[in-house]
Amino acid sequence: MNIKKIILSLLFVMIFASSAQAYTITGQVIESGTNNPIANANVNIYDWSFNLINSNATNTSGFYSVIIPNITVAYRFNANAVGYVDQNKSTLISGDKVVDFTLGPQPSVSLYGYVKDQNDLIIQGATIDVKIGSNTVQSATTDAAGFYNVNVWNNTAYNVNAYKSGYYASVLSTTVVGSTELNFTLNQAQQTGRIYGLVYNQSTANLLDGATIRVKQNGATLYQMQTVNGAYNIDVNPGTYDITATMTGFLENTVTGIYVSFGQNIEQNFNMSSTITIVIPPGPGEGGGGEPPEEEAVFRLGAGRCDTNWTCTEWSSCINGYQTRVCTDLEDCGLDDDKPIEGRKCTLPATQPVNKTSEKYPWYTGAAILNFFKNKDNIVAAIIVLLVVGFVITIGYLYFKKR
Repeated sequence: MNIKKIILSLLFVMIFASSAQAYTITGQVIESGTNNPIANANVNIYDWSFNLINSNATNTSGFYSVIIPNITVAYRFNANAVGYVDQNKSTLISGDKVVDFTLGPQPSVSLYGYVKDQNDLIIQGATIDVKIGSNTVQSATTDAAGFYNVNVWNNTAYNVNAYKSGYYASVLSTTVVGSTELNFTLNQAQQTGRIYGLVYNQSTANLLDGATIRVKQNGATLYQMQTVNGAYNIDVNPGTYDITATMTGFLENTVTGIYVSFGQNIEQNFNMSSTITIVIPPGPGEGGGGEPPEEEAVFRLGAGRCDTNWTCTEWSSCINGYQTRVCTDLEDCGLDDDKPIEGRKCTLPATQPVNKTSEKYPWYTGAAILNFFKNKDNIVAAIIVLLVVGFVITIGYLYFKKR
């Protein structure tokens, strides 16, 4: 026999034997009622003990093809697709076979719930994404009550993602069997908001360095800072605020009703208008220990809504010829040009006793004598007295000596 013929015969036998070792199962998956092909449907083939033998997914025309061993035995088939009810079949396979499937739409049920923060406060405007794997099949947004409601397929497993800017997202997994409630708690990603901006000179458009920014709530100043190179930024707790910008020589500028939420950055710029200040010099005053001198009068044209309201303590005692007091602006305008004087010269009244040594010590004690000579006027008087006494004694001595 020709060796070439022998080799070709062996190859033919091997190819025939290998082709006889497998069966090919083909078919199509369509939608009931419309007969439209279902793409990406999964077709799984199991042995009678539910051990998976092979599987395949349908193409855009709904067709699939699966290779199984060439064993004449009964197999179990399962076809499933997202949004459809599974279909199961069992059949005896003794060769290549066509197995088709018709899937009915999965009935929809409600997936609903509430989204709140860690303080049990409702979160409006949170987004809910319902996913199968990485594919989003439904989305919703929470309403003013923090509530959402979406229609999903029954008897289906989902990953549900809830998120909103300023909060950490939350992902929950659930298998929906009938209408299902699924609630979320989102933790705040940032506990404060921020108010920031620039302060300009309206006339020159230059930035104003050192302007005072006050953030107030119900009239009380809660936060305060001065601009650096015309800029400011203040971190605040969530709430509604009034923001005031002040600077000497400029009109006060206030913006009211600014709402700041968690993690929110609010930009608020100010344009400051300058003021005209007229100063009337003080009068001569009375001086001495009477009333303080007249103070200069200050008038600011267009002084805005901040009118200073100064209150001062009583004058201190006259110490080393000077008295002091403390003056405070109850309106906290940050303006000092009309501030009352806080210091003045003074003298002790003439009736005030200067030396009370005689009340403390008898005149003949050493302490009284030392205290007497601490006064320069007393020393001068004593010297004069001694000179006069010495002169009288000398005259008397000379007079009696002649006799």
